[in-house]
Amino acid sequence: MANHDHHEETPAPTTYGDGEIYGVLAEYDTPGELIDAARKVKDAGYTDFDCYSPFPVHGIDEAMGIKRTILPLIVFGGGCTGLLAAFSSSGG
Repeated sequence: MANHDHHEETPAPTTYGDGEIYGVLAEYDTPGELIDAARKVKDAGYTDFDCYSPFPVHGIDEAMGIKRTILPLIVFGGGCTGLLAAFSSSGG
């Protein structure tokens, strides 16, 4: 990959043309750079942002401040309930 060095710390203008800036896009060469950038964005106080990668980046959820949910436990409980219901109804 080419070594891109356009990650300069320059403040973005608050307006563009007739309106305000809606978003900012940045590209990083390594997963570590993406995690560092996500951590800096979160620490700067931004709450509505996302990170995209063509492969899973371990640690990005923590860097973005995304908290774990109880959804996996609910899905596991539903699966166990379904399994028990299937075994109890086939006891004929």
